[in-house]
Amino acid sequence: MKRSAGFTLVNLLFTIFILFVGFLLLIPAMLSTQEAARKMQCVANLKQLGLAALNHEYEMKTLPSGGWNVNYVGDPDRGFGKGQPGTWTFSLLPFIEQSELFQTGSTGNAESCELKENSKVLETPICLFLCPSRRNVATSALGVTDYLNSNFTGSWGAKSDYAANYGTTVMKIGNWISYETPVEEIQSPEEPTGVIFDASAIALDEIRDGTNNTYLIGEKFVFRGPAAHAGPGDKASMYAGIAGDDSNSNFRSAGVMETKEWFLPTRDALETEADLRAWRGFGGPHSGIFQMVMCSGAEFLISYQIDGQVHAYLANRHDETGTSAQEYLQ
Repeated sequence: MKRSAGFTLVNLLFTIFILFVGFLLLIPAMLSTQEAARKMQCVANLKQLGLAALNHEYEMKTLPSGGWNVNYVGDPDRGFGKGQPGTWTFSLLPFIEQSELFQTGSTGNAESCELKENSKVLETPICLFLCPSRRNVATSALGVTDYLNSNFTGSWGAKSDYAANYGTTVMKIGNWISYETPVEEIQSPEEPTGVIFDASAIALDEIRDGTNNTYLIGEKFVFRGPAAHAGPGDKASMYAGIAGDDSNSNFRSAGVMETKEWFLPTRDALETEADLRAWRGFGGPHSGIFQMVMCSGAEFLISYQIDGQVHAYLANRHDETGTSAQEYLQ
C-alpha cells in the first residue's frame, strides 16, 4: 500500500495558518483588556489625588494653592497656601507619602528668592501623576526650563497628566507675586471661577454649587508626540505655576462663561489634527471619555460629547445652577 507523503506537511501548514489567524483575532481583545486596565489605573490615580487634596483642605483649611506663575516651582521653606510659589502638585507631596521629596533643597530661608538645590525634585517623575495610557514613569522634554527659585539647569523633567480646575475663564497671570510680597498682601486674580488657580486659597464651604457638582482635578488634553516633544500646554515642570500662554501645563479651563466660548474636552491628537487651542481644555488619551475627580472626592468618567455649557457649569464653583455631572456619568 502506498503512503501519502504530502499529508503531514499540508496538515502542518494548515494548522500553523489556523493558529496564526486565531492569534491575529486575539490581538484586539488583548489590547482592549490592557487599555481597560490602564484606564482603571488612571481613575485610581485621580481618586488618590482627590483624597490628598481633601486631606490638604482638612489640615490647612483650604484646597492646595495653584502657586504663583510658570517662572516659579515649589519651595519647601514657604509652607502651604498663598505664600507657596510652587503649584498644587508640590503642595500635595506630603499628602501622598512624598514628604522627603517635598523637603528636598530646604535651607530654612523663606525670605529671599535663592536658587534652591531642588533639581532632584524636578527630575523625579511620580507614577501617581501619570496616566499609563499616555506616558511611562520617566522624565519628558521641557519647553520651560528656567525657574527663578531653583538650581534646575536640565531640559528634561517630571510632568503631570492631570490638571487642576481653573474654572470658566481664560488662564492668565493676574499679578506678579514675588518673595518680597508679604503673604498677607498676596492677592488672587478676581476672574478665576474654579477651585485651584494662581495664589488660590479656596475652602470647601466656598464651593456654592456643591462639591459633587464641581470639578477638582482631571485629565488634561496633550498633543500626541514622543517624550522629546514639549507641545503647547505641556511644556513646564509639573511643579510650575500658571502661564497665560501655551506654556501653561498644570491647569485647564472649561471656557469663558461670559462669551460662551467653550473649551471642549478633546482626545489627544497630533498638532496637525486638532484645534491648536485644545491645550486650554481637559481631555485625555482614552477613547470616548475623560476622567475627573470632583471636589467631593467622587470620580466620574465624562463623555467628550458633553454639552459645552454643562461642562462650564461643572467647572464653575459658584454658577449656582446646581448642575450635576451624574447625568453624564459613563
